[in-house]
Amino acid sequence: MGKGNRMTLKYPAPLTLLQADQYAREVVAEAGPDHTYSLRETADGKGCLYVHNGEPDCIVARIMRRHGVPIEVLAQWENVGARDMCHLNEIAVRPIQFKRRELPALGLATGAAAEFLGHLQASQDSRIPWGEALERATRMARTAAHVTATTSLEGMNA
Repeated sequence: MGKGNRMTLKYPAPLTLLQADQYAREVVAEAGPDHTYSLRETADGKGCLYVHNGEPDCIVARIMRRHGVPIEVLAQWENVGARDMCHLNEIAVRPIQFKRRELPALGLATGAAAEFLGHLQASQDSRIPWGEALERATRMARTAAHVTATTSLEGMNA
């Protein structure tokens, strides 16, 4: 593709906690609550990937893809945690230096949503089934927001 035909990536509005919860429930329903992420071969050994064979692979990538984040963006953030990839707070005011490359500050999610995704990712990376990972992330979000237990996070303004 010539310079005149260069692809411009469009980013969706920042993901909210309510949207993250909704997309996570959809992803878990599709994969099944007992689904456990399969580690992939990487340059650094076995690990988790946002993108595998051109498709979103881990729970966070599947959520962000549903939200409209281009697969190319997810791929460039391999080996960077969900919180760093997504945050809209002070992390996002400057590019992030990672393994000698500069990654753009994306601001893909609100702080509460980025924390929720970070908890999901940490549980997944610890080989916890996605249904339980979702329960844990939801409990953490409720605790952080001082919300009473409900089926989902509906009603939260994050």
